[in-house]
Amino acid sequence: MRDEDAPTVNQPGQIGGSVAPTTAGRSRRLQLESTTVGAPQESAQCSPHTRRPAPAADSIPQPRSGRSDSSTAPPPRKLLDQVSDALRARHYSYRTEEAYVGWIRRFILFHHKRHPAQMGKPEIERFLTALAVDRRVSASTQNQALAALLFLYKQVMGRDPGWLDDVARAKRPQRLPTVLTRPEVEAILGALDGVSWIMAALLYGAGLRLTECLRLRVKDIDFTRNEILVREGKGNKDRVTMLPLTV
Repeated sequence: MRDEDAPTVNQPGQIGGSVAPTTAGRSRRLQLESTTVGAPQESAQCSPHTRRPAPAADSIPQPRSGRSDSSTAPPPRKLLDQVSDALRARHYSYRTEEAYVGWIRRFILFHHKRHPAQMGKPEIERFLTALAVDRRVSASTQNQALAALLFLYKQVMGRDPGWLDDVARAKRPQRLPTVLTRPEVEAILGALDGVSWIMAALLYGAGLRLTECLRLRVKDIDFTRNEILVREGKGNKDRVTMLPLTV
């Protein structure tokens, strides 16, 4: 007969193969429970009816604001934007603003993108000389470029060391205007039609500038008096001119 087929004999303290609790172990457990009943339970949780102490003010988390205290200041505006702001603050016309910004940009690119604060009278004279010699611009164009640079240094950058007034200006030659004859004017107007004909007739008959003609409104025309009210013309001034009868 094999060992695994032998009947199981219960040892003292075992019941059905499992260890039964003895009298000594049971008395030891009762003694431990009696000693822990009267001890203070520091780790016990408070009852729901117990009022907890209020937390300190330093431990209360404060709500976060949308903007942090260390918010950085907005970046400074670019130089050409500052030029546009200065021109608009002084109510210069849009054409003048466009011309001045263009000349200042060409001046910076001519000197390989150097900042105007690092340049002075020699760089300005070299730029104006290149305009007259290399590009063969007229004296009025050269003076316009100089006016733009003087505005940059005086009004935008706040620099007036005295040498700005010593920059040589180009002398405008005296030229006689070219006046079209009546047949030439009739030939030009005869080759136009529609809106182009109306604009050409106003430019010639009323003496309007191109921008003034483009900004003309119907309410500015007085057919009773045959007059045209030009608003915000050159120098931001209003004036009255005649209305051609052919229009």
